[in-house]
Amino acid sequence: MPAEDIVVDRPRSAEDWQAVRDINCETGAAGAPVKPRNRWPFFAEFWVGPYQRLLPEWTLVARAGGKVVGYLTGCPDSLPFYARRFFLHRLPLALGIFLGRFGATEDVRRFLHPGEGVRRNFAIRFGFKLYWHLMTRHPAHLHINVREGHRGGTGRKIMDAYVAALAEAGVRGLHLFCGANPVPFYRRVGFHKLACIDFGKGPVYVMVRRIQKRR
Repeated sequence: MPAEDIVVDRPRSAEDWQAVRDINCETGAAGAPVKPRNRWPFFAEFWVGPYQRLLPEWTLVARAGGKVVGYLTGCPDSLPFYARRFFLHRLPLALGIFLGRFGATEDVRRFLHPGEGVRRNFAIRFGFKLYWHLMTRHPAHLHINVREGHRGGTGRKIMDAYVAALAEAGVRGLHLFCGANPVPFYRRVGFHKLACIDFGKGPVYVMVRRIQKRR
């Protein structure tokens, strides 16, 4: 479907949020589906749950013919969000694991591993100076995914809507972390590479974009 036929708005129902979670799992392995399928409930809760529960107003969806085909979960100010996420999402998520809600999947085992918090802590991995630069100069962040068959303009439309909302809110900059494959897309939508570090499983890029204030 041509990008001009895509409508971008916010999730309006439980069905919309379920579509966001499904797309997250369908595209979560570098654009391909997460396998095996029994990983999906925890994977979607880990990546989508915090935004659905804590910042639903900053999630955007792309619709084609009324059907959700892509989404963006975002946050205008990352540092306080991460603090809220720990207490209001990560701790309840751990409780859900111990109550048997998600089973014993690979993602659950990684989440419970004592070193996982360090592995995912970009302040430690990239260094405090770079991390503080991101939090103060480019405080917003995002995650974006589009279903196969609807890529090629849809992502840009979602991104443009998100950046416009950030500009309206007076946010000065935006950052994200990604692997090598999506870097060309992010360059096309206005990001540039700030840093790149290889932790042994391929490079992780730090991409940033400045946001012009709306007059």
